[in-house]
Amino acid sequence: MKRPRTEKNGKLNIPSVEALSRRELNEWVYRRLHGDDARVASDPRDGSMPHYLLAIIYPKLTRQVREDIQDILLGFLTDLAKNPTSAWLGEAGDELLMLVDPVFILSPRRDDVVDILLQIASSVGLRTNHETNLHIRALQGLVTLRHRTKAQFAPP
Repeated sequence: MKRPRTEKNGKLNIPSVEALSRRELNEWVYRRLHGDDARVASDPRDGSMPHYLLAIIYPKLTRQVREDIQDILLGFLTDLAKNPTSAWLGEAGDELLMLVDPVFILSPRRDDVVDILLQIASSVGLRTNHETNLHIRALQGLVTLRHRTKAQFAPP
């Protein structure tokens, strides 16, 4: 897998992220959120919060790469919402949901994300079957996107 380069000071080289193909970008983001790409350490928080680097670099990327990342994340979120054996169950899903605010708050795809978050929030399986409470994280995502909905998501 091709990965972005890091500078001598450990910071991520933004042009090397923009040079990745869509497939390579998808693989890198996937591995990053699953904690498999800890070699980039631009900040001490980076190793313990895989989403952190993506949240920091996202606004610095070109519009096309930002749109590619939005599409990639929408695919990951859809898998989490619809697949009971999703690779996003647990900590990786938590990291994924923490990107909702920095990536989608001003996005024209915001309503798509709200729909997916509503599916995740209403999923009974995500409320109870995992050590990471993705139900709560999805509700937090809805709040950060300033979505108002009926009070139907209270715990059972």
